[in-house]
Amino acid sequence: MAKYLTNEGHDVRVLAASKSGYTETLNIEIPEDKVTRTDWFDLNTNIRKIVQKMKGQDTANSALPTLRADGKRSFIAKLYSSLFCIPDNYWGWISPAVKQGKKLIDEDKPDLIITSGGPFSAFIVASKLAKYVDIPWIADYRDLWSENHAKPYLRFRRPIDKIIEKNTMKTAKSLISISPLFVNKLSAMHNKTTHLIMNGFDGDDYKAAAKLEDELDFLDHSKLNILYTGEIYHDFQDVSLILNACALLPRDMKDKIRVIFLGRNHKAVQNKAKEIGIEDIICTPGEMPFAKSIAAQQSADLLLFLLSKGPQAHGIFTGKLFEYFGAKRPIIATGHYDDGAVCELIKERQVGKIFRNSDELKGVLQDYITQKVDNKTPIASPPSSANKGLERKEQFSKLLHLIETL
Repeated sequence: MAKYLTNEGHDVRVLAASKSGYTETLNIEIPEDKVTRTDWFDLNTNIRKIVQKMKGQDTANSALPTLRADGKRSFIAKLYSSLFCIPDNYWGWISPAVKQGKKLIDEDKPDLIITSGGPFSAFIVASKLAKYVDIPWIADYRDLWSENHAKPYLRFRRPIDKIIEKNTMKTAKSLISISPLFVNKLSAMHNKTTHLIMNGFDGDDYKAAAKLEDELDFLDHSKLNILYTGEIYHDFQDVSLILNACALLPRDMKDKIRVIFLGRNHKAVQNKAKEIGIEDIICTPGEMPFAKSIAAQQSADLLLFLLSKGPQAHGIFTGKLFEYFGAKRPIIATGHYDDGAVCELIKERQVGKIFRNSDELKGVLQDYITQKVDNKTPIASPPSSANKGLERKEQFSKLLHLIETL
């Protein structure tokens, strides 16, 4: 967003945290002197270091050890998050961000505040700053807040979040969100006009990534390469369908396929693969720069998209989905739940296939292996028109129009 606003001639300042607790994989796309970072109190990291030091473990690992062997969150982890991470893990950023934000406002005299969330601590910061200077602010919901059933919280937490959200949003001038479902929910909750501005892909990312294809040593082009990028939320996504389909393949075909999971916390995938005897098929290279991830998407034969297990994520057009559209490679979407909006988009744009069971997927994988490995015929890309209208700059034009009408 900051990149496109800057390119349109707007004077943009970004207020951000000095560290996120995650590996930095994205490049800054605006001048560095336009970004102000503030230190903050990170309770999770401090607790993680204490626990790991007590256990004699490496404290360089950035992940709080809250996942079970199957990748799902433990009850203790959910209780901890429900009690101490209000409104989220970044509550310790609110006070220093408000303090620094007031300084930026006094120096730069902005006309408008735009805040993306989650994390929704940023919305609280924006609300306080808008009150301080009496200027409009736009709340950009990339996800739902209190209505997000996929959050790792216990039941008592949701009413608390709803009270905080409603109080925070009283000062927002306008709302933005990424899907029709979200737009309808937010409009009803806050009684404010909510505008649909979807996620999108940046065409520039794919032009730059094309130069990195030689660095993708985890791809084996003598085999069928299926790629998944990002974290898996095992409480709400099921990776077993693709793994079981691979396990059902004949022995000779298992030697001709590789399934790669890029990103963090894929130990549960490794455990499941070992359990069913396909650990040699699975590759987990870990996290890597965003540009390299995009290059991998472009070079893979098929891209794996995990649908939600249930209605928690129904109708959500994730950033990953648009990245896949930008990569122009066929999508394999797996899951037992029929996520209407996402499945319809994949079908309508003719970018991939939806699979509900492992037997059906196994048959299609056999066909793909025969085509690529045995017959030496590349897997065809989706139609060139498949991602028309889904580029980020096309969605951004809607934001420009909104700004002009405030």
